[in-house]
Amino acid sequence: MAPSRVLDTAPADIDHNPRPNDAEDYVFEGPASPALIEFDTAKLLDHQLELYGEKTAVVSRWQGITLTYASLHETSRGVAQSLVRRGVGRGDHVVVLAGNSIEYVQLFFAVAGIGAIFSIINPTFTVEEVINAVNFLNPKAIFIADRIGYRRNGPLLDQLVSQSSAALSKPFICCLGKPEKLPENVLSWAEFNSNHEVGLGENYWGQINPQETLCIQFTSGTTGPRKAAMLTHRNLLNNGNLVADRLHFSSQDVLCCCPPLFHCFGLVCGILAAISHGSSIILPSDVFNAEASLRAIDEEGCTAIHAVPTMFQALLDYPHAHKYTSQLRLRTGIIAGSSLSETLLQRLQSELRLSGLAYAFGMTELSAVNFMTDPSEVSLLVDRSSTGTLLPHTLAKVVDDGLRALPPGARGELLVSGYLVFQGYHNNPEKTKEVLVIDSQGRRWLRTGDIVTLSSAGACTVVGRAKDMIKRGGENVAPSDVEQALELHPDIATAAVVGIPDTRWGETIGAFIKRAAHARPRNIARENGNDEKCNVDVEAGPSVTDSEALPDPNEVDWDGPDDPQNPRNWPVWRRAMIVGTVMAIVFSTSLASSAIAPAVPQLLADFHSDNQLAGTLVVTIELMGTAVGPLILAPMSEVYGRRHIYNVANLGFCAFSLGCALVPTLGGLVALRFLQGCAASCSINNGGGTIGDLVPTHRRGAVMSVFSMGFLFGPVVGPIAGSYLAAAAGWRWVFWLLMIFTGILGILNAVTTRETYAPVLLERKAKRLRKTTGNPALYAKGQRQVAVSTLMRRAIVRPLKMLCFCPLVTGLSFYIAVVYGFTYLLFSTFSFVFEGQYHYSPGNLGLAYLGLAGGMLISLTIASVVSDRTYVRLTKKHGKEKPEYRLESLIYGSIAIPIGFFIYGWTAEKEVHSSVPIIATAFVGFGVMFTFIPIQVYMIDAYTKYAASAIAASSVLRSIAGALLPLAGIPLYDRLGLGWGNSMLAFISLALCGLQLLFCRYGEAWRERFSIEFD
Repeated sequence: MAPSRVLDTAPADIDHNPRPNDAEDYVFEGPASPALIEFDTAKLLDHQLELYGEKTAVVSRWQGITLTYASLHETSRGVAQSLVRRGVGRGDHVVVLAGNSIEYVQLFFAVAGIGAIFSIINPTFTVEEVINAVNFLNPKAIFIADRIGYRRNGPLLDQLVSQSSAALSKPFICCLGKPEKLPENVLSWAEFNSNHEVGLGENYWGQINPQETLCIQFTSGTTGPRKAAMLTHRNLLNNGNLVADRLHFSSQDVLCCCPPLFHCFGLVCGILAAISHGSSIILPSDVFNAEASLRAIDEEGCTAIHAVPTMFQALLDYPHAHKYTSQLRLRTGIIAGSSLSETLLQRLQSELRLSGLAYAFGMTELSAVNFMTDPSEVSLLVDRSSTGTLLPHTLAKVVDDGLRALPPGARGELLVSGYLVFQGYHNNPEKTKEVLVIDSQGRRWLRTGDIVTLSSAGACTVVGRAKDMIKRGGENVAPSDVEQALELHPDIATAAVVGIPDTRWGETIGAFIKRAAHARPRNIARENGNDEKCNVDVEAGPSVTDSEALPDPNEVDWDGPDDPQNPRNWPVWRRAMIVGTVMAIVFSTSLASSAIAPAVPQLLADFHSDNQLAGTLVVTIELMGTAVGPLILAPMSEVYGRRHIYNVANLGFCAFSLGCALVPTLGGLVALRFLQGCAASCSINNGGGTIGDLVPTHRRGAVMSVFSMGFLFGPVVGPIAGSYLAAAAGWRWVFWLLMIFTGILGILNAVTTRETYAPVLLERKAKRLRKTTGNPALYAKGQRQVAVSTLMRRAIVRPLKMLCFCPLVTGLSFYIAVVYGFTYLLFSTFSFVFEGQYHYSPGNLGLAYLGLAGGMLISLTIASVVSDRTYVRLTKKHGKEKPEYRLESLIYGSIAIPIGFFIYGWTAEKEVHSSVPIIATAFVGFGVMFTFIPIQVYMIDAYTKYAASAIAASSVLRSIAGALLPLAGIPLYDRLGLGWGNSMLAFISLALCGLQLLFCRYGEAWRERFSIEFD
């Protein structure tokens, strides 16, 4: 490749103010060959059809589709016909929002072929940003994928349908992919692309001026908010062709394209570069996936790969990369997007045998690339600071603040001219004028905003961005200079330098410092020659160590928000199966708390005892176990993971149930019931943590409502089943049934479910990476490597710390403990009320619990909707998410519970028909559910990582109250009677309304003021 050369003389910029130093300008010029392409995209595709016909052009592996050059040409023209038939013509905007797919490629060439404008929307835009972009462009057609990666676009599609129906132009909307259900007036891809019009002739295709706009790319530009850059056929075709030429592409090359096609990198350096040279391009997945990319490189025999450094890092760090890297044929490719690490380049060469990488530098306004290294001339390992030399037919110069050109080696702003400079920003002449400068010869120069140096050979080295330069006392200080100086210090791992307003200097230098391991706090300026640019203390290191701007390269996290390994991104069926299995186990183990209650007289007779207190203790001691168990089992799940603890607890529950079925003494039964409760507490309390692991915030109310069925219906259904079973087969069969039922569910859980706790999964990932990469410093996000004994000690203390030092946890735990205890106190009256007063048989006594069950069921259908809708409504109203929004719906439970106690107490006292007190208990059941669900979901939202510990803290008081308050039932009702006894419970419940108001009003302030260090 011919090197860039410095023109002997070059005209000065004028920008409406001619400069006096025309003869002193230093302008660099790229090579003059190969010649530029002077035709449109349709002709390119026509030309490649003749040359490469049945050769593979594009492979979308995740869709299982392969297109040859002939079929790409044929299908693209078919799509073009469908566009024309629906009224899309030259100059019309066609908006596309999709991942890497065959449809994306076909649409690009079809839109280009009819002279329309391919208007790209970045899938990472918010719904509001997408709507604004669509309104700004006023398109004739909108194509949107039903999902991109694990992100579903259903809500966005609904918004677009609503917007388009009100728009004057009324664009048609087509949904790509295989959506489960399409909104009205939205076409599927098959519907859109069927019945191609016959008789259109050839006039619809091609014959386009290469200077016409082909593509709209939304970009941040050089300054300010997003703008829509207009790029022509000539811009993009030539850039793709010249990039491929520098990589020495041929028709024998197979390119793995990792970057998204909605970005210039993927579209120009990927699709157009490959097609212009007759190469094949492979799309491994719709969004980047390390395994899919490695598999594609291996199985498709790829010779080239494009990716950004983070993608290459993901490929190298993939745990099973060795399966795919033994027979690779990679020879070249592009790495771009950020600075290069020597370690990364060394690993690419040793592990992927990829030594022919090129580094590309550019921006959207320059059609993607303007400087690029030549892998055949210099290795990036030899020189990774340079971004290479100019592409052919391109001019560049470095200028000062007055736009005067500077000699080689001088530092200044980069200006670029040539075929690659964009047309301007769509409908934004002011911003266009800011970045485009016209010289005296009419050449258009783009002000890139990049601060660079150009060597005498034309090699470019980027120093920073003009807007990032620190102007200190009249001196321009480049952040990169200070960062490099700081990183020479042994106590500094990495640094990011910014300008800070200063009354004396205008700006002074500030730095975000990430300390190296074992760094000592001290002033580093004294050890760096007292250079004022480096006068930065590392005393405040911990406060910036967690800065998101400086992620620790040794920290192991998910591979982006859509990482399929993240439990919240698992398929819905898998998450539903896990939650459903745990809910079933919760139901089974919750039966144990009350199923034996109707059989107490029978078991006392079997043990030849008339001690009623011992009989009550047989029932309530299990709840004492559920108070103690969470203090051990919940924290253990945050150290070893949910799944292992579930399996151990389920095995223990079955063993203790077997013991209860065989125990020969009453004292032994009480002891085994306590242990049974300890084991039962695992699924009851850790289930909330599992929901926090799997379910996004805005859906937790609904999921928690369904999940709570197991916990709340178990104690209600238990006496119904227990009464009939004990009457038919004896009290010991209650425990046999519990063991069998829970054993089956436990086996199902052990076989079918997976670990869900993110910190444990990330630690496993970090452990794998430490082994495969040989880097012992890698650690899971949020936790350094700590001894298991230390983690266990912290974990066991954590629920007690939360209960003692978090006022909201304390208050809400007290609130739910009172409600729960009163419910079990209510249970204690059923025997003498319905057997004694209403003469129910022991078998029919269980029917008295149907009122509670009915109330809970009704509440279940309402509470889930109310909780989530209240949360969403208040979030929209106040503009931010707060866990305390969950507590607003407590008011319904606070009102329903006292109503139920009043009616139950007085109707039972007056011996009104038995159906009335049973109906009254429905109010109690309704209120219990409306209390339990909001508090549980609040605990999950407010303490997601430690949700199991928060719920365990709540369970301590709740279970103690449930165990002890029933012991006071007989004395209470003997003294006050059913009417006033239950009225007292009602008055206490009514007073809890005041607590609910305090939680809603001051909850956030208390949570922030009394935050504690959980680790």
